[in-house]
Amino acid sequence: MATNLDRLIGAIIRTIRSSGVLEENTRSGTVSAVGSDGTVTVTRGDSVYPRVRRLSGYTAPKVGDQVMIQKTSAGWICLGAWLTA
Repeated sequence: MATNLDRLIGAIIRTIRSSGVLEENTRSGTVSAVGSDGTVTVTRGDSVYPRVRRLSGYTAPKVGDQVMIQKTSAGWICLGAWLTA
């Protein structure tokens, strides 16, 4: 039997999931430019994210790569490219 605390926690989890707040900081997009300074420009629809810093594991970025970017307190970072078959 669910306690009041269980119901409260469940309601909080449902609210967070439906709010979109978890997804707000993460986006997928396409690399539209590779900078000589180690950054990439990522395009997603009409939005452009210029000079996004890359994590060290994303070593060979190229225009057209499908990538995941995440907003941090220091700005946007590129987590890497999606693997494709």
